[in-house]
Amino acid sequence: MRTTRTPVHAALLAVIALALPAALAAQVPQTIAVDGVNDFNPANLLDADGGDTQFSQIDIGDLYVTNDAVKLYVGFEHENGNFGSVQLGIAVDVGTAAGGTLDPWGRQLEWSLAANKPDFMFYVNLDNNWQGGLYWNGTAWANLSTPGTGALGWIAGNGFAEIGVLLASLGVAPGANINVAAW
Repeated sequence: MRTTRTPVHAALLAVIALALPAALAAQVPQTIAVDGVNDFNPANLLDADGGDTQFSQIDIGDLYVTNDAVKLYVGFEHENGNFGSVQLGIAVDVGTAAGGTLDPWGRQLEWSLAANKPDFMFYVNLDNNWQGGLYWNGTAWANLSTPGTGALGWIAGNGFAEIGVLLASLGVAPGANINVAAW
């Protein structure tokens, strides 16, 4: 799992005066065509994460995050190789101390000791394209949307996964700071 903090950029490239690492400060807002083709601006690369897992077939490669005035976009390289039942996931914290310390299936989250916990989770099962979005309601994970085949419009079947999530669904505006984790 790769976790990173990133600002949701203002729509008109407003200067955000934050103490951020240079890699984050260089990000640029853009609208992404969610079609399985990496069209992220190279400045939106948050982490060149490849080569750090035991099985290279399921390794997450480069991780990109950006937004426009309406959506947050997350994209990352992946391979599922000969593995079955591969699920990809994204967790988003919108700057709250509340949030889940377990995922929706009861597994401990890497963020369990972090000051802020995930407020939202999005997942896709690569075997059947089952997709779902969840939010932390204060005590448990609840459906943000109706889960189902292709329900989120997440494109994930060809080695590059990408999704667009409405900023309004996350309860944030351009310029807000968020934390993102992908697995």
